[in-house]
Amino acid sequence: MRQFIIRRILQSIPVLIGISIFLFLIVHAAPGSPTAHVIDPKMTPDERARIEAKMGLDKPLPVQYLNWITEILRGNMGQSTKYGQPVKDVIKEHMWNTFYLSIVSLILSLVIGIPIGIISATKQYSGLDYGFTIFALFGLSIPAFFFALILILIFSVNLKLLPISGMVTPGNPISFSNFKDIAWHSVLPAIVLGLGSCASFMRYTRSSMLEVIRQDYIRTARSKGLKEKVVIYKHALRNALIPVITLLGFQIRFLFSGALLTETVFGWPGMGKMGYMGVMYRDYSLILGVNLFLAILTLIGNLLADILYGVADPRIRYD
Repeated sequence: MRQFIIRRILQSIPVLIGISIFLFLIVHAAPGSPTAHVIDPKMTPDERARIEAKMGLDKPLPVQYLNWITEILRGNMGQSTKYGQPVKDVIKEHMWNTFYLSIVSLILSLVIGIPIGIISATKQYSGLDYGFTIFALFGLSIPAFFFALILILIFSVNLKLLPISGMVTPGNPISFSNFKDIAWHSVLPAIVLGLGSCASFMRYTRSSMLEVIRQDYIRTARSKGLKEKVVIYKHALRNALIPVITLLGFQIRFLFSGALLTETVFGWPGMGKMGYMGVMYRDYSLILGVNLFLAILTLIGNLLADILYGVADPRIRYD
């Protein structure tokens, strides 16, 4: 296992380098400049050029990339022009808020998506199956921002049951002592963020279960007189979870990237809202730092998925 993990980490290095080059080119190809929001519009072209030179924007793109990646290797992700702080400090300040929201959303989607996927597969073509299929199509189709606005209108504006935005009630600090307040504010964002994942887990679980329960060893287990619950949850589910584990690795990245719109709509002080502000202010260092962080999360998610394969199926060996 140790050799497998080390090998996968080494294989991820060229992938990460390729991702960093692609991100750098995409960010710099977008219209606008970081200087547009940090200088006086009345400045002369010479003064503007001096500021760009100070930020290193006057150099050719290959030189800028080498300077940036060199600083990354030194642990310096650059200075945010929007927040006026080092990018790593800005990410560190906001990432735990997004981690909390993403973990709650992931747990919610797993707890709901996998069981209804199992029920949908075991009761194929029933009313429940059709109802869950409609739910999954709804979750995969509806835009997150639109669903968020609907929930705000119903539960916050009309019924006044849940808070409209923020992570805590104004005046309260974001700390563990205010966990109940944070949990109350996270209900709507977690539902919105977890809806798409829940629908995906449901569809993958249903499809995988339908394939597994038709296998010969499942018919053999039933012919031995085993209870249906034992057949489904002990024998079938374990093998059916392998494709779901693959999806789980990608969902980690999806939840963080999907948090951009969700956190913006709900005013959640996380990485999604921070990344949105970085794009609006053309904060190159912040945009690159956030996306590189998400790329690393994706690679970690894929590695975790490979490790979980062995947990779900003991026949898998890592040589």
